[in-house]
Amino acid sequence: MAVKIKFLSVVVPIENINKSSIEEGLSGLLKQFGGGRGKSFWLDDHLYVEFAMSPIDVQASVEKWESLGLTPRIEEGGQRMWQDLCVVDFYQGPTLPCRWLTFDPNAHMAWKSGAAPGAIVGPDSEGDQTPLFIPSEKMAEMARFATSGLDGNVEAKPWWKFW
Repeated sequence: MAVKIKFLSVVVPIENINKSSIEEGLSGLLKQFGGGRGKSFWLDDHLYVEFAMSPIDVQASVEKWESLGLTPRIEEGGQRMWQDLCVVDFYQGPTLPCRWLTFDPNAHMAWKSGAAPGAIVGPDSEGDQTPLFIPSEKMAEMARFATSGLDGNVEAKPWWKFW
């Protein structure tokens, strides 16, 4: 099976959810948040997906999984890469190398490497088939405009720090 990628998606292998500190692993997560299935998250036999439109929300999701015991990123040979989860962009695929995930940019879907893609699992509603893409240069320009009236006490932390 394969999972649909929407906007910015956080993809977590189910085996990693089961090794996290979530009581009862995936079944515990579904007991607690099962009403959101097909809306705020979806899953196939191997992968769990949650998504957001804002990089800040995706960063919060990555930090949530990290607080549950997963290791989001590692660095090997000077290159950062995804470890226990992967952030996947609708248009560009994984935002860092991810060994265990295969992405199809034409179908905007991903699957666990080594498994057959098969049927695609996604949200109950597809919404806009081609969401707006804003290049990082344009986003930086928009951010400068949005913060131009502030008094300069804005934290200089990058909001895409997990890329």
